[in-house]
Formats: sequence, C-alpha cells, structure tokens
Amino acid sequence: MDTILQDTRLKAEQILKMWKWMAFSAGCNVFYKTKSFHPLTLLNFLFGISAATGCYGQLIFLWNHRHEPFDVYIEAILIFFQIFISIIKLLMFTFKQHEIFDAVQYVQNADIFIDLEIFELNLINSSEILKDINEILNKSWSTIKFQFRFFTCCVVAIIIGYMGQNLAANINNFKNKSQHFHLEYVFPASFTPNVSDPIKSPLFQILEYFIVLSEVHCTGFCAIAFTGLFTLISNHCLASLKVLRVLISYSTTYHVFREDRIKYMQVCIKFQQKIYEFCSKLNSLYRMPTLSMFLVSCLVICLLTFHANTMGNDVSAIIKVVLYIFGAYYEVGIFCFIGQLIASESEMLPVVIYECRWYKESAQFKDLVKFMIQRSNLPILLNVGGFATLSFVTFIMICRSSISYYLFLLECM
Repeated sequence: MDTILQDTRLKAEQILKMWKWMAFSAGCNVFYKTKSFHPLTLLNFLFGISAATGCYGQLIFLWNHRHEPFDVYIEAILIFFQIFISIIKLLMFTFKQHEIFDAVQYVQNADIFIDLEIFELNLINSSEILKDINEILNKSWSTIKFQFRFFTCCVVAIIIGYMGQNLAANINNFKNKSQHFHLEYVFPASFTPNVSDPIKSPLFQILEYFIVLSEVHCTGFCAIAFTGLFTLISNHCLASLKVLRVLISYSTTYHVFREDRIKYMQVCIKFQQKIYEFCSKLNSLYRMPTLSMFLVSCLVICLLTFHANTMGNDVSAIIKVVLYIFGAYYEVGIFCFIGQLIASESEMLPVVIYECRWYKESAQFKDLVKFMIQRSNLPILLNVGGFATLSFVTFIMICRSSISYYLFLLECM
C-alpha cells in the first residue's frame, strides 16, 4: 500500500503543479500554510478593490447607455455578474485559506488511505485488493487531470478571445495615428458618468485599461482556481467511496480469514467515517459559494443566449459567445455531475454491504453489517446553500430556468 501511495503522491504533484500556480495568481495559496495575515491577503484585497472598481465601470456604462437598445449594454451586465461572483470566490480564498490548504494537502498526500489497518491483517492474495485500489486511484487522477485541462483550456480560450480582439483594435488605432490618444477597453466600461466629458489624458486611460485587464485576470483565474479545487476534492471523495465499496466486497471472500473478518469490518467502518467527515468538509467549504455561483450562472446563461441572437454575422463575436456559453454550462455541469456521482456511489454502499455473505458469519459480524447499512441509508448529498443539492435534477432546473428567463426577455424585447 505504501508503494501505491508514493506513486499517487508523485502523480498528484505533477498534475497539480500548473493549477497551483494559477490558483496562486488568483490569491489562493495551496503551496504552504499561511498565518492570519500574509502578503497574499493584501493581493486578494487589491484584487477585490480592482474588481469592485470594475463593477463600478460596468454600472456607469449601463447608466450612460440606458436609453439605447438592450444589446448595446448587455455585455456590460454579463461582465458585472461575472466580476460579482469572482469577488465571492476571492472572499472564499481569503477567509477559508487554511481549510483550502489542508484539503489540498489531504488529497495530494492521500492521507485518507494512510494507516488503513486492513493490510496489517493476514490476508490471502492481498495483491488483488491492492490492484483494484490502485486502478481506482489512477483512474481518479486521470479524470482530475482531464477536467483540469479541459476547463482551463475553455477559460484561456475565452480570455484570448477577448484579449486578442482588443489588442488588434488598439494596434489598429495606433497605426491610424488618430488625433487623440484612445484605448479600446477589453470589456465595455465607462468610469465617468458624463458621456460628453472631454478627452481623457493618456495616463488616466492607461490606468482604466489596467483596471479592466485586472478584471479579465480575476474572472478567469478565479474560475480556474475555484472549479479546479472542487474537482480535486470531490473526485477524491468519489474515489474513496469506490475503494470502500471494493473493500466491503472482499470482506466475506477467501481473501480474509474467518477469524479476521470482524476486525476487517471494523476497519471498514473507521474508513467509512473518515470518508464521511471529509465529504462534510467539502460540503461546508462550497455550500454558500455554489449558491451564489448557480444563481449568477443562471442569469449569465440566459443573457448569453439572448446576446447570441442579437450579434448578427460577426464570426469572432459569435465564437467568443459560444465559448462563453460552453464555459458557463461546463462550470455548472461539472459541479452537478460530480455531486450526482458521489450521491449515487454512496447509495450503492448499502446494496454492496447487504450482498456480501453476512448470513454465514457470526452474530457480531452481522451486527457490524446492520450498523453499516443503517449508517449508509442516507446518501452523501452536497448542498447548495440549503436550497438544493448538486445533482442532475439541479442542473436540469438551472437549464430550464435559464431558458424561461431567455424566453421572457425575448418577449419583452
């Protein structure tokens, strides 16, 4: 088992290396444990001020164009909501820093499998059990790697779409050598409430431009850090439940001597308790942030769908919006998908326990089986702010709500 855990740690370190740097750049430190105040806290504070200033810029732009058609300022509304949810993620990174660090270290070091007393027993052909555990862990880390890279590519593609188009526009303005210095912003924003103000100085425009650039960084990398952290912890919870199910299936086979089966089941019960405690930590960490994320995502998907219908034949803008919609759906979908898998896996535990040949065992073994079944009857459900659970039903509900809002908006316009 020690060899498997060592290989798992090396694989985890390699997979998490790039994500850790991205999370660090968004104010989420998973490299080392910090004290109550740390320079990264100041970075989060600066990100928060910049994001709040960016929200102000979107609101002013919205106010200045309030009498114009809706499609003129719809992107400003979209960016406002995205920055708002990024601020909530920054608050989580700031005030839950120790919990996040402990959770990442717990997963990376596979601490849940340390001191697994099952392999201290005199098992027959324990290599078969170890092979199944190793296969589950390898598959879990492969899934984590794929989900990390896929979501990161989506977010980076959206950022490149915004930045590339903006850079091309500014280079074109510079080449034309217009009479007045003018920078096109990445996002629609206006930092002065009067549209008839005189031309701003170059220094003031550069300052505003960097504020808007920080919004791009904040929204993109906060999303990667937030979703990546959930992907890491939740997939580890899922893998642990699968390992528990495998261990229980071996409890009454020839691999375990009859006199050791009571001790074997007691170890399984301890392992089950560790899994439930870890899933509870995941639930407490993401309970409230997921609620705000889901509410905002519902509105964002609705507005993006409406925006896609009003942009005409602009190919670059269509590609950008399609990537945006796909990223929004994926972020919500991956939370619901993994939450559903965890719930389904935990629902299978009582069945697996009951299917082992408990009826041929001692009365004490039967009591342990009853205890485990009673404990497993309530599935592990990841909560969304006390209003819903992470499941396929919630995902369908979000899709339906987004479509309903879109149709209502289309009817009003």
